[in-house]
Amino acid sequence: MDTRALVIIAISLAASSQNPPPQQPVRPVATPEALRQQMEAFNRALGVECTHCHVADEWADASKPACAVARNMMRMVDDINGRLLADVGTVTCWSCHAGQAAPSRFPAPELEKRLAEWPAGCRRRERRR
Repeated sequence: MDTRALVIIAISLAASSQNPPPQQPVRPVATPEALRQQMEAFNRALGVECTHCHVADEWADASKPACAVARNMMRMVDDINGRLLADVGTVTCWSCHAGQAAPSRFPAPELEKRLAEWPAGCRRRERRR
């Protein structure tokens, strides 16, 4: 099974995890330089500028919807890497986004084919029943 299919399944499983309150720091950073590097990595992975998520010159302002989405996505990546893929490897924003603000998706028939390869009970639709 390829990495893309694994990531899609992992995202489906991670979607049910609990999230901390929206203003709680997702990934504490040690220095301003580390924060800058982290933000630049997000920019490259999504092919966006800082103002995609932040209000210009008001960097702590989290009022843009994209900022909330980014926080949830960081939690999801941390959950996938820390729990679901802990013994397998890691994913990053680039794993799905590859320089695009919206990640590409498998067409529905291809996704169903890939999901059918997974053991019973691991498929999202089966878990909801």
